[in-house]
This record gives sequence, structure tokens and C-alpha cells, in this order.
Amino acid sequence: MSTTQDIAPEEVGSEHRSITMQRYLRLPEVIELTGVSRATIYRWQRRGIFPKSRKMGPQSVGFVEAEVREWMKTRPETGPEVGVGA
Repeated sequence: MSTTQDIAPEEVGSEHRSITMQRYLRLPEVIELTGVSRATIYRWQRRGIFPKSRKMGPQSVGFVEAEVREWMKTRPETGPEVGVGA
């Protein structure tokens, strides 16, 4: 499993470099984190309202955790009640 971490800047000649690793979430983690079904995630991706998955290897994809969490911040905390109102 990937983790987010900052690697301390290393002095290389007169340059300083800092590398930030991104954490990728697999689909089951995204479903658990967001509470949204697999079908809805795919539908929202097609509509451009959910972060796109990224290819991690020949047969695996993942979602950038920071992008999913940022998307979650844009969502209302509560929605309309199902079956309530006209």
C-alpha cells in the first residue's frame, strides 16, 4: 500500500530537492471512504463530476487520495431525503 510522505530535502550541489509521494486508493477504499457505489463512481467519472482513476500498472488503477478528499469537501454534507416531498 502506498503512503503519503515527504522526503526531507537533500542537498545536491547547490540544489535542494523535496519529493512528495501521492497515496493511491483502490476502488474498494474509495467506496468505503465516500459511501458511494461502484456504479455511481463510474457514472460520475463519465460525467466529469468525480476524480478520474489513474493507471498504476498494466491491470490496475487507483485514485489519488488528495483528489478524492478534495472532491468530498465540495459535496454537501446532507442531501435530500429519499422519498420525501413531491
